[in-house]
Amino acid sequence: MFGKGQIFFKAIIIFCGLLLLCSSTSFAQEKIKIGIVVQNQIKPFMDAVDGIKKHLAEKGYGEDKVEFIFINSQDNTEKVIEAIAQFRSANVKLIIPTGTATTIEVLKNVHDIPVVFAVVAYEESIIEAGKKLGFGKNYTGALSSSSAERIIEVALKVNPNIKKVGMIYDPNVDNTVREKMNVEDGCRKYGIELVALPYNGASEVINTFQKMVDMGVQCVNIPKDSVQQKLLNELKPIIYANKLFSITTSELGTVSSGGAVIGLSAVPAVIGRLAGEKVVQVLKGKRPSDMPMERPKKFAIWLNMIAAKASGVNVPVSVVKLADKVITE
Repeated sequence: MFGKGQIFFKAIIIFCGLLLLCSSTSFAQEKIKIGIVVQNQIKPFMDAVDGIKKHLAEKGYGEDKVEFIFINSQDNTEKVIEAIAQFRSANVKLIIPTGTATTIEVLKNVHDIPVVFAVVAYEESIIEAGKKLGFGKNYTGALSSSSAERIIEVALKVNPNIKKVGMIYDPNVDNTVREKMNVEDGCRKYGIELVALPYNGASEVINTFQKMVDMGVQCVNIPKDSVQQKLLNELKPIIYANKLFSITTSELGTVSSGGAVIGLSAVPAVIGRLAGEKVVQVLKGKRPSDMPMERPKKFAIWLNMIAAKASGVNVPVSVVKLADKVITE
């Protein structure tokens, strides 16, 4: 027979055991929280996010273990700031921004939470902004820029008589300024003149593009520029009507949508997987500063034969064979 004191003592032990068990179960079920803020919901950014999630799932960090807090900043700095506040409130373990402008805004305001970015065009953009704004070292990421020299080399296999390449750019947007420099270097190597006209705001894009076309360019480069990407359906009729050979080192969606005949770029999902590799390492305890910013090792050539036909561009079989993907319908 047990005394009342012993019974009470045993009851307390059982109760504490159950409480500890419930607490342990609750703790075991708590998910890792990761904040994702995209610059906008265009396909390259969303494909990169999918690539990140797929890689994490393959490495044991699926949505049963990770809670993704997703925010679309809609090209709005204030929304990025709001996203950061929401991530802090949720006590996220890591932040993933996509796009150069959004990444810079995140790095400017977040030093205490690891950051792994995706689809940032140029490493130099991050380095120079970091010197001005003081980013610290708690970040790394996957880059997306490719060589304009290489795409011009391919373009000359299609049309050896290209003498003028045109593009328009926003002098206030780092990506397009750097791409202008990239294309200048490529044109210089092959003795081609670059006609590069600046525009200021979306309202000037169409008129500036037409002015550039009227200057006698035979080939146009569609840059890494979210404004031009959004207006692509308005630019395509100008490209087709003037029988221009359009190229891009931008995201390959520009080719699949018919905005360019041929493009050389990293596949966004592959960029996402590269960023995903870095996310996994951070979750395992590695410091972002110990991992370099990187580009994918392989870049893809995409060819749109529908756009080629609409533009009056005859693509030789030798170039078709170079393409990783040929769009025919």
